[in-house]
Amino acid sequence: MFRPAHREEWPMVRPPENARRIPYSYEIFDSDMYNISRAVRTHHSNIKFLYGIVNGAYTMIHRLHHLLGLLILQIDPLTTLAEIIRSGRAHGLADEEIEKQAKEWVSSVLILDDFIDSGKTAQKYIEAGFTLATWFKLKECPIEPAIWIREKESLDVWIEAPWEKDSVIDKKESPSNDC
Repeated sequence: MFRPAHREEWPMVRPPENARRIPYSYEIFDSDMYNISRAVRTHHSNIKFLYGIVNGAYTMIHRLHHLLGLLILQIDPLTTLAEIIRSGRAHGLADEEIEKQAKEWVSSVLILDDFIDSGKTAQKYIEAGFTLATWFKLKECPIEPAIWIREKESLDVWIEAPWEKDSVIDKKESPSNDC
């Protein structure tokens, strides 16, 4: 069975015990993804690639891939950015040319995350100049994504995404392996 090497760094997130749950349907999710796609087409037409921050953005990235027809990156775009700089220096390119190539790369990638609370995960992408889009952002979040659809009032609110409704998060038993 395939497991990403860094899976232990991304445990299953569970709602706080006394969280106020707000459920969202697939219809609302789809409408919100359409709104993100419209914002990308209107204000970020240079975007050619989508990259989803591990776990959270997989459903978003899949839907936006179909709405926008953009390619999905499997490798962290920060790794590619570092390689552009390293390779440019190794080949003796002028700093201006390396900077131009780096800016072209950064402006072509849309970073996706479903929820941004503290902003810690997304901060490194914003600092590098990437465009960030999210479904929900915490009202008091210190960073401001370029595109966001909904605002979460506090950490005591648990947004229940439609794909969580049938998950094992709140169930005592795991589903059987019967087909």
